[in-house]
Amino acid sequence: ALEKGNLPSYNELGRLYVKQGKYEEAEKVFQAALEKGNLPSYNELGRLYVKQGKYEEAEKMFQIGIEMSSDNKGYYFTSLMKLYHKTGNYQKADTLIYKYTNKTTACYDSFCKACYIYLKDVKGIKEAIKYKKIIQQMNKQFYI
Repeated sequence: ALEKGNLPSYNELGRLYVKQGKYEEAEKVFQAALEKGNLPSYNELGRLYVKQGKYEEAEKMFQIGIEMSSDNKGYYFTSLMKLYHKTGNYQKADTLIYKYTNKTTACYDSFCKACYIYLKDVKGIKEAIKYKKIIQQMNKQFYI
């Protein structure tokens, strides 16, 4: 599949290498996919960097994915939210939550769940429930 240019196959192979602990090989595969224009590889490479403790590099990959993606930003926002939660970067997490959810579009479920978990863990259940109600109202308005 790789020889035929099947871009999703690159990410599948990279994830397999990650599971096997072959991080160097995984990084090469994800980089090759990026060179061929496979945007989801930014998220895969970022997740690999998180696993390796390379948090600044991971953040950069997720941010590039957000900038370059036109239709799947929630994918990258979710990974970025999880990174900020994991590293205790609460100021950036707060900014990301409120910057993104104050838009007039529906919130991606996975991103909303990541935000809810962060808020529950860091700020308490009251703040998490308040956030959940805001998102439910936003989504309701968006889908009507």
